[in-house]
Amino acid sequence: MSVSVFARPDASIFCVLCLLAASPMGSARADEVDEIVVTATKRETPLRQIGSSVSVLNGAELELRGFRFVGEALRQVPGVSVTRSGGAGQLSTVFLRGEESYRTLMLVDGLEMSDISAPQVTANFANLLLNDVAQIEVVRGPQSLLYGSDAIGGVISVETRRGAQGIEGFAAAEYGAFNTSSLAVGLSGAEGDFDFNISGQYFSTDGFSAKEDDPTLDDKDGYENKSVFAVLGFEPSEDLRLQAVVRYGTAEAEFDGFAFDPDRELFTEETGARISAEWTVLAGRLTQLIAGSRYTSNRADYDGGLPRRGFFGDLQSGFDGEREKIAYLATFQVNEPNAFLLGSDYETEKVRTDAFRDRTGIVGIYGEWQSSIADTVFLTGGLRFDQHEDFGSSLTYRATSAVLLELIPAGETKFHASVGSGFRAPSLNEQGRNATFGLPTIDEEKSRAFDIGVQQGILDGRGAIDVTYFSQRIEDEIRFDNVGFTGYFQSSGSSVSKGVEVALEIEPIDGLKFLASYTYTDSTVNSPDLEDGLPRIRRPKHVGNVDVSYAFWQDRANVGANLRTAAETQDGFREFRTQLDDHAVLDLSAAVELVRGVRLRGRIENVLNEQYQEVNGFATSDRAAYVGIDGRF
Repeated sequence: MSVSVFARPDASIFCVLCLLAASPMGSARADEVDEIVVTATKRETPLRQIGSSVSVLNGAELELRGFRFVGEALRQVPGVSVTRSGGAGQLSTVFLRGEESYRTLMLVDGLEMSDISAPQVTANFANLLLNDVAQIEVVRGPQSLLYGSDAIGGVISVETRRGAQGIEGFAAAEYGAFNTSSLAVGLSGAEGDFDFNISGQYFSTDGFSAKEDDPTLDDKDGYENKSVFAVLGFEPSEDLRLQAVVRYGTAEAEFDGFAFDPDRELFTEETGARISAEWTVLAGRLTQLIAGSRYTSNRADYDGGLPRRGFFGDLQSGFDGEREKIAYLATFQVNEPNAFLLGSDYETEKVRTDAFRDRTGIVGIYGEWQSSIADTVFLTGGLRFDQHEDFGSSLTYRATSAVLLELIPAGETKFHASVGSGFRAPSLNEQGRNATFGLPTIDEEKSRAFDIGVQQGILDGRGAIDVTYFSQRIEDEIRFDNVGFTGYFQSSGSSVSKGVEVALEIEPIDGLKFLASYTYTDSTVNSPDLEDGLPRIRRPKHVGNVDVSYAFWQDRANVGANLRTAAETQDGFREFRTQLDDHAVLDLSAAVELVRGVRLRGRIENVLNEQYQEVNGFATSDRAAYVGIDGRF
């Protein structure tokens, strides 16, 4: 297999996609047509029946490829771009369809994992390890109908494995470049009405200098991560399930700011818990779910071993946040083709920093009708009403459609479309900063969006290609004052993000898989300052990914190659914009089962030693090799 075709990353992915689509190969396999997802509809639904743009990543396959963090795995998804300000543990940001990262909601086993004390409420992908993940679902486009505020760009939902009958142990260890080591252990199983999955993981690296051309010698920015989680389930009857999810993690990251400050460290502690009860009545026609959760994040920023202080000498070191939420959802199966969802949730957020402390709350109620016609047309439509303690009420909507036809013998044709609106309430930090500087209050952001596309199956279900056009508009966008550097203001008019997503999956013969995606994104800024009309920073106009894997020796061995590219990316602000170099990064991986249940794994990242930046002035890894072993017993 040659990779020299990727010498020009701005055009290579598109060319590869065209060649693959024209070749006698297919995509989504027949046995994956009825893949079940939950996030898009809040109930188990076959993927082929969903009108929203949804991508699913299989945890076992991600494990084979050697991905260590959820953010790394998300690079495979169309419509997604990822940046990291240095090595492992540095600030990691995930953008969906060109939107800001804080407009995307992240769930882990149903628990919202986003830092309430951050400038904007943002998921911290830097610390989310991939161990024991069963599936990742990515729903693109506004999802405020089912999830409320902060879901303008979409929802990323991570589900860990559930215990199966019997007892199974798991252990994995890895070592490699930059003195990087990791260890994960777990125990899962089920006995009678009880099931469990308990896991712990440790990750450590000496790293490399996050800042490019750092004048400080040997300024390695190291990172250490320790985390544990447990999922416990109890089913006293076939109509009732009780479940508890507990997560705890700490991380310590040395990092460089935009100035050369080699002695900065960020300490993070995250704690989350969610308990739920789901029961079914009326002969299975009515399912009810009630859940309560609590999530806390505590961050401490140190400079030279002392609490961080701002430009005016004010203390800016401690950032603590807390979220508590209770939610109820009822799903009523009216008849075979029709179901109605009715839900409500109440959430409170609290923030305490060295500068201020505050709290707020929001309550929402929503309903959605989900219907099908002759197992060919699948429709959803719903409304949501939210009442915010500080900003009043919001009304959002969403409608989707999927139409399945047999237009050609090679495979099923699916036309899909969605339209919806969303909102994002200002974060407590945004409000607090404006209050500190005596600036006007700000209101919520609003969004309107739609997408439309077609997925065509080929080669009798062994392949499919999907092409989707999307357009999203943000009104009353909240922007930071990058002139006076004081606080936040509300921009009049609309910021627009639009583009095209292409996804291709092929398994021409058993064991050989081709996956490819390409996204074109035109995402521009609307602002009264010099940012107006410029592309949003760190959002490549062209993003591509090609992944090839082959399983052989009765599936006991696997080899793979992954190539990702990005082109036409800007960084900086106002007139201080920089055009980042286009880049193409190739990773190789291999795994072999030595004895039953014990597997040796290895991978080489950045095989071609590409020199590039995802954030202006911040380094990325050179060629690096890692080897590991894992086993289930």
